Amino acid sequence: MTFFKRLAGYWQNTQSMPLLLRLLSQGTMVAAPILLLFLLLPIMEWDINGHRVTYTELWHSGQGVAIASSLAFAAAGAWGLAARNSASRWLLVLTPVVPYLALVILPATSSKAFTPGGIASAVFTTVVFYFCLFHLRVVRAYLESRA
Repeated sequence: MTFFKRLAGYWQNTQSMPLLLRLLSQGTMVAAPILLLFLLLPIMEWDINGHRVTYTELWHSGQGVAIASSLAFAAAGAWGLAARNSASRWLLVLTPVVPYLALVILPATSSKAFTPGGIASAVFTTVVFYFCLFHLRVVRAYLESRA
């Protein structure tokens, strides 16, 4: 099976997802790779916490890696979910906290990135994603089906 036929099959799989999961997955499957491409190409300046930064500043501050890791996790998780790979749910669950983990690992991290509200929001979103992706019966039924 060719690569594009496989991708088309995964996209077709989303038709059997619950409505809200399908909308979120299809949006992520399209938007995250496009945004990641825009992030990687030096074609524009970015706004980070209300400040305009250049492409170089974005990557030297560590924010570029944080954003890229989040987008990569989201894209891989959404496409994995469409492929009915149940382990890919973990990528989606971790997506909100991955930027903070990336910023902790990087030495050039700005302390402004670690606001209590931002961290609390990421943790709360992670908990909601976990509950929805692992405990909702309709999601489990989708992953167990092979239609």
